[in-house]
Amino acid sequence: MLFENLKRETASRHDAAEGTNRLMSPDITAAEYLEVLVLMQSMYRGMEDALWRSGHEGLCVFMEDRRRLPALNLDIDGVCSHFNLRQDHTVLEVLPPTLPTESDWIGALYVLEGSRLGGQLMAKHLQEVFGFPEGVGTSFFSGFGRETMRRWQEFKSFVSGLGDRVDQQSAINGAKATFHWFINSFPVSAAQP
Repeated sequence: MLFENLKRETASRHDAAEGTNRLMSPDITAAEYLEVLVLMQSMYRGMEDALWRSGHEGLCVFMEDRRRLPALNLDIDGVCSHFNLRQDHTVLEVLPPTLPTESDWIGALYVLEGSRLGGQLMAKHLQEVFGFPEGVGTSFFSGFGRETMRRWQEFKSFVSGLGDRVDQQSAINGAKATFHWFINSFPVSAAQP
């Protein structure tokens, strides 16, 4: 029931998030893609740091092998190497949303883990547009590859196992806050035309 409520209550934000950048554009440039990766690196650095500082030990243990920052770092290096681009090493600071409770974090992780599902479509598109060699440039969006759906089901089972500890309204608020954070982290210039 929680996941159905999260999906229903965040549908409009999900739709808005899809239009925040040009990743699915057939004419996206390598420089634009690199700009998106660098921004997302800053976003996920802040979000992952906040999760590990949150004190929600069970969530941290579960999420340990689901960190996204290593894949972003790998993709940035791969894109720079493949296209002979230089990364601006200016560290952006993108503050994560305020997520005061474990239930708020469950909502946030619903958004972040769910993004791996749609990310696979983006990975395929980016592979076609840029002709990356296998394993270059799309690690972040590829999620867990063929294991992505199984890992999504693991996440859902983990959350279900928390039972009554999850306050549905707080989880919905956390998901909404995370979508808001994502949408507002992208500059208007990065949006789809």
